[in-house]
Amino acid sequence: MRGLEDYVGGATRPPADRLGFRDAIADYNHRFSRHRMSWITVIWFTAAGACLTLGVLHFLVWCWDRSLRASLWFSGVALSVAAIAGIENAIMHANTPAAFLALHRWGHVAFFFITICIVGFVQSYFRTGRRWLIWTLIALRVLVLGLAFVPGPTFNFREVTAMVPFQFFGETLMAPRGVPTPWEPAGEASGLLLVAFVADAAVRLWWKGGRRERQRALVVGSGVALFVFSCFANSILVHGGIAHGGVARAPYFITLSFLFIVAAMAFELSRDMMHAARMVEELRENEESMSLAARAAQLALWRWDISHDDIWVSPNGRGLYGIVAGEPVTLLRFLETLHPDDREATRQAVQGALEGGGTFNAEYRVALPNGGVRWIGALGKVEFGQSDQPLRMRGVSLDITERMTAEMEASQHRAELAHLTRVATLNQLSGSLAHELNQPLAIILSNAQAAQRLLAQSPPDIAEVSEILADIVGEDRRAGEVIHRLRALLKRGETVVLPVSLNAVIEEVLQLTHGDLMARGVVVRCDPLDGLPEVEGDRVQLQQVLLNLILNAADSMSANPPRERRLHLVTAHRNGAVRVSVHDEGCGLPADAEKVFHPFFTTKPHGLGLGLPICRAIIDAHGGKLWSEADPASGSVFHFELPERELQPA
Repeated sequence: MRGLEDYVGGATRPPADRLGFRDAIADYNHRFSRHRMSWITVIWFTAAGACLTLGVLHFLVWCWDRSLRASLWFSGVALSVAAIAGIENAIMHANTPAAFLALHRWGHVAFFFITICIVGFVQSYFRTGRRWLIWTLIALRVLVLGLAFVPGPTFNFREVTAMVPFQFFGETLMAPRGVPTPWEPAGEASGLLLVAFVADAAVRLWWKGGRRERQRALVVGSGVALFVFSCFANSILVHGGIAHGGVARAPYFITLSFLFIVAAMAFELSRDMMHAARMVEELRENEESMSLAARAAQLALWRWDISHDDIWVSPNGRGLYGIVAGEPVTLLRFLETLHPDDREATRQAVQGALEGGGTFNAEYRVALPNGGVRWIGALGKVEFGQSDQPLRMRGVSLDITERMTAEMEASQHRAELAHLTRVATLNQLSGSLAHELNQPLAIILSNAQAAQRLLAQSPPDIAEVSEILADIVGEDRRAGEVIHRLRALLKRGETVVLPVSLNAVIEEVLQLTHGDLMARGVVVRCDPLDGLPEVEGDRVQLQQVLLNLILNAADSMSANPPRERRLHLVTAHRNGAVRVSVHDEGCGLPADAEKVFHPFFTTKPHGLGLGLPICRAIIDAHGGKLWSEADPASGSVFHFELPERELQPA
């Protein structure tokens, strides 16, 4: 019983009324050095070491990635449990009431931090906690902590009269004898509130999430529930005997109770870390596969850190833009590599991606150091932060020089073919065009001869001569307009996009084909819409489309009786588009109406089958569409639509 005598009344102990927290720890260390380590001490120190290790580990995880706030809160839980383990072990070996009370007060401090860290962990890990429960729980724990440090009695005891040894599983421990306070239910209420908060957050996560979230809610929620029930059982064992004038029947083992929570949290966080490790491996494999695919497809990868204005470009991307290895790349440096004519448009595309939908899509030219030009197509996506602040943009670039060269060559060939088609069409109109020119020229000649005769009279009839000269001027302008239209259609040039009135185009083409339609006996009925919006297009190309449709309609009615050769031209405006419809009463369309737009398909004996395909290509290039449909009564209708011109704000 020598060791027990040392616990109960050692000669070296200071008086109980002067024994504080430091003295209690020093006294415990003195006695601990004189006696062998007990199994209780081994268990509690092992638990403290495990909690300390977990706390440091997850604190380092948080330092590595500051977004993992759950790891920071769990680190606080584990470190607080490690502290309370040491305090509990010292309480079980405290031999004076003053030492017990000092250690008991600091135990409330550790318990306060444990509660706060558990609430923070659940809120960061589940993101489903109710804020009013959080603040109520914190306020209750602050009240308990304040009552624990009031002078005189502590939160749990009005007074502790003595420390009495008792046997616990074969080991002698110390237990207080004293009078409990009526405030103790407040501490138990905080425990119930804690389990209510965790249970509520877990249930909400269960119904809100999927399979992974339900597992998380079940494991962590069960750990907290086991902890609270263990604490209740411990409170009954420790304080039950004191309440009836006796001593405690068991030591404090809050540390062991907290191990349920620590185990649950550690299990979940460890599983998350393992899942993250698998994701890192999968990302590494995906990155290698993506790099291999990018090299095979000759794609250049790039990433722009917007806040630091730093652009990372893959090695083959630096070759595309003519940037040497190791040279820092900023947005300004990127724009400097572009052709001067494309810089502003590309800069606006970047700005639009940052301020708009977040998608960057552009085609531009890169001015190479050797004086050459390379076409690049780029596609990027902006990543935004929580406050819609653009953080970074990721994207790919592709050398499209061959495609752009082929498109330009195809466009040139298409323009040449369209020009030849116009020439061939005008060749068919040569007779009527000659008539259109001969008629004003004949009138000019006869008027000039009449003017000569009038001037030869004595005195000359000046008034009549003036009228004749006015007729000559009018007929000259008429012939000049015909020649001007012919020159425009015969001219081979680049596409010129300007605002165009389709009503005016119809009028010009009808004047050009007036003689030919009269010779064929075709009666034209034109129904233009007043106030028709303008479109953006090449006037000559649109004239070619309408000219081809009108002549095809006249050809389809060549077998009709003279009185049944009627041609209807209608313009309309609907859904932001301008429509022109050419309706004839001819032989109609084949069963497959789309076949007439196939190259080299023709129903004419000497046709080439290129007119309608070229017309469709022209309308497609203008952003519109051309189609045909059969008239149930007779004939066929060809429609083409073009988007109306957008008016610029004043």
